[in-house]
Amino acid sequence: MTSSLKYGFIKEPRWIGLAVLLAMIAVGCVAFGIWQFDRRAEAAQKIELLEANWDAPAKSWDAFFTVPETGESNATQEWYDQYRWQSVTLQGQFDYESAVTVRNRFQFGEMGKIWLVPFTSNEGIVWVDRGWLYPDDAIPYNGPGQNVTVVIRATPIEPKIPGRDDIPASGTEPASLASIHTEALSEVPDAINSMYFELVSENPAAATGTALAKPELDEGPHLSYALQWFVFALMAIFGYFWLVRNEAKALAAIDEAHQVLEPEIQDVQKELQNRYGR
Repeated sequence: MTSSLKYGFIKEPRWIGLAVLLAMIAVGCVAFGIWQFDRRAEAAQKIELLEANWDAPAKSWDAFFTVPETGESNATQEWYDQYRWQSVTLQGQFDYESAVTVRNRFQFGEMGKIWLVPFTSNEGIVWVDRGWLYPDDAIPYNGPGQNVTVVIRATPIEPKIPGRDDIPASGTEPASLASIHTEALSEVPDAINSMYFELVSENPAAATGTALAKPELDEGPHLSYALQWFVFALMAIFGYFWLVRNEAKALAAIDEAHQVLEPEIQDVQKELQNRYGR
């Protein structure tokens, strides 16, 4: 005789608590999975932006400084992420006397510094990264600034690093920055302080550091992580029903065993009554 499975026990407090706990775990896993999908989408957008902007023809100043969504003039020269890696052409002079370095820059498997120089044009003043140098390399001397035509690539500024101060210029060394932040770029009056630019080319050419290579971007493991989180959510849901099913089977087995043994128990009770009168 086989007892049918009964699930009334899931109304008990401990089973309600277990259901709530596993539901919360499943919801949390789904949330983490969606978050990983969002990170993957962001990485894909950066890759798309890199491929669109890195090798694109350089823009004029007015064409560069537009609001991406509207195409209107960006009069405040606010940073938009669509500017990243875009190139612009300018004519003007480098102010080598106001140059600074930015320390602790890891490139090409080595720690070094970059050489940051203000560039003055008729359109405005921008800071230009003239390349990467080893820590002990002397800053190249290019003499007084001459009129040059440059192609420079836009890069957003960085946050100021707490606890790491900029080092003022000495008699032989320019100022050393811990990061390229707004306050440092504002040391040159009227300079744009919402972004800086990396030197792509200049004519006529002068001494520079080593140009940075094109970033190697990939989507990372976000897709596999997202799928793992969804699998964990399914495991939580499946785990609840598996436990419920096993509990129901165990209760049914106990009930069936009781039904099988009940006649024998009754026979024993009758024998005791006949023997001892009780």
